[in-house]
Amino acid sequence: MEQRDDRNVLLASGLSDRETEFALGYGSSMGGAWNLGVVGKLRRQDVGGRSGGGVGADLGVQVRPALALGLDAPWVRDLAVGFAVTNAVEPTLRLDQESVPDPATARLGVAFARPAFEVGSLTVALDVEKSRTAGAKLHAGIEVEPLAMFALRTGLSDGALTAGTSFRWRSAALDYAFEDTPVGATHRAGLAFRFGRTVDESA
Repeated sequence: MEQRDDRNVLLASGLSDRETEFALGYGSSMGGAWNLGVVGKLRRQDVGGRSGGGVGADLGVQVRPALALGLDAPWVRDLAVGFAVTNAVEPTLRLDQESVPDPATARLGVAFARPAFEVGSLTVALDVEKSRTAGAKLHAGIEVEPLAMFALRTGLSDGALTAGTSFRWRSAALDYAFEDTPVGATHRAGLAFRFGRTVDESA
């Protein structure tokens, strides 16, 4: 990135943007049909030598219509509907003179998962995202899991190509995601550790 003053004079080039987030989540199942989750997070951003941090929270709920409504059609058993609010508590960062909040974003989506590859699965997902500062965006993707510890993903995020992979070993998971944004290619890597039983294990 470039740094320019209020007269558009170039001051520096080659500046970087780095974001780091630590999150702690909790999920609970209600009768197997409803799953609820909450995430608390600490976020930090460094842009061109300036840095700031803030705290936030996400909320989510997932329902399986087959269990909630007592439906027995084969295709309904593999269907899940989810609703999430990212930044329900908005993290606010101050890099220079003003504090800027990361706006809350609501997402409503459906996912269809089927067993595949003898020990793996195939998942197709579609959701709509709407923030309080921008218009609605459509996301769609496919996840192929040939093995229980490995997954490949690809899709579209508001028309931009996305791809990723995931490796899981016991309670640890390493995820990588790529997105071809208008500003440039974006790479994300995440490391997650699970504590306690999963929602399915608890159910």
